[in-house]
Amino acid sequence: MSSAASRRRRRARLADPLPITAIDRRRLRMLLIEEHRRAAGRSPGVAGEIEEALERMLEGRYGWCESCGTPIGLWRLNVVPYARRCTTC
Repeated sequence: MSSAASRRRRRARLADPLPITAIDRRRLRMLLIEEHRRAAGRSPGVAGEIEEALERMLEGRYGWCESCGTPIGLWRLNVVPYARRCTTC
């Protein structure tokens, strides 16, 4: 298999907007809280991003791209739980 084909498959997997279930949302919230604890002392910028992600979660805007309005893929949120944009934007 060519490396170009594997890159296309990987990009498609990253961009795939899987629906976020209530269980996913609780797990992501716990992940955000844990990330905030780790980042609080050493990286105030990341801690602020995490706080904003928790606010977006409470407001029902979490998991949606701020640029284009499409869902952010669950895979991306698992890697960067405070992501504001989809992989395309």
